[in-house]
Amino acid sequence: MPVDIVAADQNSVVLARQVNPSILTPQWLMQQHLIAADAIRDGTLIASQLVQIRTDDFELLVIPDRLQLAPTCAPERQGELVRHILGGIVNSLPHTPYVAVGFNFNYHVFYREEDFAARIRWLFHDNPVSASFNVPDARFGAYYSKDFSVFRLNLDIKPIIVPEQGEAILFHFNFNRDINAAGIIQDTLGHWDEARHMATTLMDAVRR
Repeated sequence: MPVDIVAADQNSVVLARQVNPSILTPQWLMQQHLIAADAIRDGTLIASQLVQIRTDDFELLVIPDRLQLAPTCAPERQGELVRHILGGIVNSLPHTPYVAVGFNFNYHVFYREEDFAARIRWLFHDNPVSASFNVPDARFGAYYSKDFSVFRLNLDIKPIIVPEQGEAILFHFNFNRDINAAGIIQDTLGHWDEARHMATTLMDAVRR
């Protein structure tokens, strides 16, 4: 099947209540030995309710209800980076009421030949609703959910338009775990490589 699969973006999220973004300045991260003094890059923004820090290896976003880290380094380094940065922040702020940990992996699937609708027929399932959408210009999606490792895995598949690239199918993997103690966060963050491997293995199957 003529198909291109593009890893669109990925991130690890720790949901919390009452995070004070203004604490997590570059200087504070340096004091916690989480980043080096020369790591900060253009695009870093410090405000009272939002902190965005960019380095060559990651982008960190902090807002009152979440810590979000998007690794931009090589895949083999991402798991350790997630544990080091997010885990280090959690260790340094143990009294913050954390509520959940999640990993998100997004992929765009492009069919470069023939009709797009024909290529996504494998997402079509016969049911009382689908009978009304059995037409050439129809678009289809799907939702799957199951337990995986320590997570609840939710996979949302739907057609989208990617600017300047055209039609694609978005595969959005969300690995979520509710938590009630900082120690559980550390354990959960350690499963990044496992979750990423599951997502990439499924996308390799789609490619075939």
